[in-house]
Amino acid sequence: MRLQHYLAKAGIASRRKSEQLISDGRVSVNGEIVLAMGRVVEEGDVVRLDGQEVKLSQRTVTVMYYKPRGVVCTASDEKGRPCVTDIVKDLPERLYPVGRLDMNSEGLLLLTNDGELALRMTHPRYGIEKCYIASVRDHVTGEAIQRLRRGVVIDGKMTAPARVRRLESQGEHEKLEVIIHEGRNRQVRKMLEAVGNTVVRLVRVSEGPIHLRGLKVGQWRELSEEELYQLRRALAFEDVQMPKTRQGKKPYNDRPQVHSTISSRRSQEKGAQVRSERTERTERNERTERNGRPVRTPAQNSRGNNPVYDSKRFTRAKKTYVWHADEEGKE
Repeated sequence: MRLQHYLAKAGIASRRKSEQLISDGRVSVNGEIVLAMGRVVEEGDVVRLDGQEVKLSQRTVTVMYYKPRGVVCTASDEKGRPCVTDIVKDLPERLYPVGRLDMNSEGLLLLTNDGELALRMTHPRYGIEKCYIASVRDHVTGEAIQRLRRGVVIDGKMTAPARVRRLESQGEHEKLEVIIHEGRNRQVRKMLEAVGNTVVRLVRVSEGPIHLRGLKVGQWRELSEEELYQLRRALAFEDVQMPKTRQGKKPYNDRPQVHSTISSRRSQEKGAQVRSERTERTERNERTERNGRPVRTPAQNSRGNNPVYDSKRFTRAKKTYVWHADEEGKE
């Protein structure tokens, strides 16, 4: 196995970046600094990067993560900001982010120790589409959408044609779906700036066949076998193994465990509201029983449809709804 392939398979970096590490003289084999790309690593050889031994991982791991705002896509940060690799620090494998999301963006981010997969995910040649939901400050004209579809100039270079459609308007803000296959720095934000608009929120919802659905902000999980199969097929890997469920073998639970790194404020507020409503309903029923009055139960409407809660008879849309709290249940 060539040295750059060894480093990529060990999860140190992609093959291209591994070649740069070798050129910089940071890699040694059996104590000898290697600068040539043709060096072959044989069984028993000791490979070191910056003096630390590099071993092949026992297994390859790929994780999907709903990155929140304020988290940086690096393995370490000099300013002490939270990093995406902090979520998987307890795993025995050392994972690295695949591509980047700027600190103010959120959404799907893959982490892996498979260097070849990381290279193919980020290389434009494989055409992996990335889908973003962009909330913009001002109205986006039809002409601006057409410009984005054709390509705009950012950083002195024309972008590839993008797939853009309008989703909805919320007051002064609008939502756009933007699908690109390039991975330039802050590309979606700069594209919209090029047509005279500003992004106020940016969420990446999918990369190729991998979709964010099922994860909340701050949660992560390993990819299932089916997801890995679909991803490796999309990346044109030759050694793609069909999942066990497709081989006619005994079905098994293929839903990986979801891990949460932060608690959702919205979930906390919703839970508190539900608990408050339950407590209030219980107290109301207890007061009713103490006063010797029947506890209200729902009565069916005249057609036997959904229960109707009301304290008196009323008519709506030619249907009579009755509250059966009296003894005879008369209308």
